[in-house]
Amino acid sequence: MTKRTQPLLKLRIEGPGIRAGAISVPDLVRICQATQDAVTRQAEAMRGGQSLRPGPKSLEVYRECTLELAGIEKGSTVLPFNLAKLQQQLPMPELTTFGREVVREVVTAVKSIGSRKPRKSGFEPGLLDSLSEMGEVLNKDVTKIEWIVPGNGKRSIRAIFDRRVRERVLERIKAPSTRTETVEGVLEMADFKEQDHKCRIHPLVGQPIVCTFTSEQEQEIYDALRKPVRICGTATINSNNGKVESIAIKTMGVIEQLLIGAKEFHSGRSLQQLAEAQGVEPLNNPKVLVGGWPEGEDVDQFVEDIYSSRLT
Repeated sequence: MTKRTQPLLKLRIEGPGIRAGAISVPDLVRICQATQDAVTRQAEAMRGGQSLRPGPKSLEVYRECTLELAGIEKGSTVLPFNLAKLQQQLPMPELTTFGREVVREVVTAVKSIGSRKPRKSGFEPGLLDSLSEMGEVLNKDVTKIEWIVPGNGKRSIRAIFDRRVRERVLERIKAPSTRTETVEGVLEMADFKEQDHKCRIHPLVGQPIVCTFTSEQEQEIYDALRKPVRICGTATINSNNGKVESIAIKTMGVIEQLLIGAKEFHSGRSLQQLAEAQGVEPLNNPKVLVGGWPEGEDVDQFVEDIYSSRLT
């Protein structure tokens, strides 16, 4: 790391038991793992997936958001992190990458949780879970972890993570609630393992939903595979973001393809409700949409082709 290049993220560890430029290996491992988990899970959510989904991380998240520890800075115990993937040099400092935006979002969330007026919108359950795990290092030796995102051409961000903030994190990790839910969509797949009866419904709007069914429903599920269906059952609702995590199917019926979403046509949803139903998040930084023209393409020829097609 050159003197001119600031790291992507810094964690300053403080406490009576911390010596300048030193940290115990167990605390180092736990802090690094929790930091990586927080970034990974936030990235999954920003891609439109589930921040607490089981299994390995997606390929894009692995490539774009894997961190590397660049050392321990002298003068105080500061852990500097960069992205492990070699980042392409951007033409303007204010432009950013997916990995950098994820890190900024994580630190912004930590800052909001610790503020006097936390934001009203929910925090990703995966991020909260990772912060809860990081909080396990807070003891008589380690009392505070400061998250720092250096400017690097943008506004810097600082957030304090201590016992008070961890208590707020734990308060937000609520037990899921349940309610009766009716969903229409295509029955994409099913698993008929003896101890794992699951299927997946892809609704007209929003992400696919994992559903469970009983042994008595096996034939009905099998006959409806790849067909449009209407299911009704007990839905498990994530109390942090209000999203449906799964549905235990009580009744199911095959419907006509044209009837999927018919009841939504006259529902009169607002733009905010439509965005929430589809899992669309606000665009915090429009500059992430900036891209270059494909290499080898002639812009003038492209414009000429467009005008020519309108005249024919």
